[in-house]
Amino acid sequence: MRRLTLVLAILISSALIGVLGQAMPWASALFILLLIMFTYMIMVNLLLWFDDLLPSRAERKNQCTWNGEQEGWPHISIVIPAHNEGPVIRSLVKQLFQLDYPRFDVLVMDDRSTDSTPSVLAQLAQEYADKPFRFISRDPSVVPGKSAVLNDALAVIQGDLIAIFDADAQVVPDFFNGLVPVLMDDERVAGVQARKVIGNTEQGVLADCTNDEYMLDALIQYGRDRIGGGVEFRGNGMLVKRAAMNDVGGWNEDSITDDLDLSTRLHMAGWEIRFVPTTTVIEEGIVKPAPLLRQRRRWTQGALERYLDYAPKILFSDAGGWTLKMDVVAYIIEFLYPMWVVMDHVYTIGQLIWGEPYSFHTWSTFMLLPLLGVFFAGMFMAALVRFDKTLRWWELPYRSVRSTLYMLLTWVPMTIYVMGKMAIRKQQGFNWGKTEHFGLSPS
Repeated sequence: MRRLTLVLAILISSALIGVLGQAMPWASALFILLLIMFTYMIMVNLLLWFDDLLPSRAERKNQCTWNGEQEGWPHISIVIPAHNEGPVIRSLVKQLFQLDYPRFDVLVMDDRSTDSTPSVLAQLAQEYADKPFRFISRDPSVVPGKSAVLNDALAVIQGDLIAIFDADAQVVPDFFNGLVPVLMDDERVAGVQARKVIGNTEQGVLADCTNDEYMLDALIQYGRDRIGGGVEFRGNGMLVKRAAMNDVGGWNEDSITDDLDLSTRLHMAGWEIRFVPTTTVIEEGIVKPAPLLRQRRRWTQGALERYLDYAPKILFSDAGGWTLKMDVVAYIIEFLYPMWVVMDHVYTIGQLIWGEPYSFHTWSTFMLLPLLGVFFAGMFMAALVRFDKTLRWWELPYRSVRSTLYMLLTWVPMTIYVMGKMAIRKQQGFNWGKTEHFGLSPS
């Protein structure tokens, strides 16, 4: 069904490009869509800028009145899905038991690890015998994948809140202090997401660019939070209410991006998700091209599958509000845009081959990728200024251009590849698609 939906979407969008190209001979139809995207992001950044200056309604909403001393601290069950995480799991567990929070327990779900993870967990169980720590080793015959792991954990944990960390995460002692009040202040809020930061940027340009990419994502998430849009979980450093998980039936085991799928289903059920940019979780960045592309392939495929599964219901029913519908339209355009750019270039080159005269439409088509680069560069500048307080002004143009090239060389080809693969091939089996971790310096 996903494949059929995707093929139909590609065919319909191709026809629309041709029709709009004839209706607007003065410019590429996609040029107009890019301007709409650019205008939207300018509006979001202006809103964030005014929020910095004035206590707007959005900012007042973000202020929490929940008082942990009066209402009682909710119990948090921390879950760590682990598959071959021997090099990093000890460091995370040690940091978790340094958290400045009174009520929590830690559960590590060992999903069929074949490295040193089982022996490390056995040692940790002895070291923390007097602490609320345990681990479960899943049987090799069970359903694989992170979503299935988290569902198994959901069946045995007791916390009012559930915190999810990747095994390579690093956290500071006051991590929960910035998240729990936001979550408990409003009964409509299902969960909160901390800002993700790469901790090994000194190990190469890919890790450094990924950190800039995370800052760009944080800017977009922060903007979505301010306008009441569809804020999404990012898998690592997220906190969610058990009641919300029960309401949507847990994690979707047919999804390879558990965080994105859960975010959408919570929004469809009427819940909200908040983003807290002032609380960070550190993770290990990928330093080699091949594993980076594998990770991006999984993210792209999972995000696209999520829209194929849920977009029709969101757009054509009462599921979710108008802000969620706006989010879905914006992000469907984001995924289709690279494919549209290729189609529009092919259409324009065909015109030139068959002797069509040059027009502004032709030149606007060939300006699509450079203008997309300008769009990304401007967004990177805004994100870097907001989140990288150590950045010197003369470094800003270089960092923005470098990270823009990184995005264009990963996001555009990967989106086209994944869409093409999904359109012509049947869905293969699910796998974790896990990224290998080597460990970060404790500093």
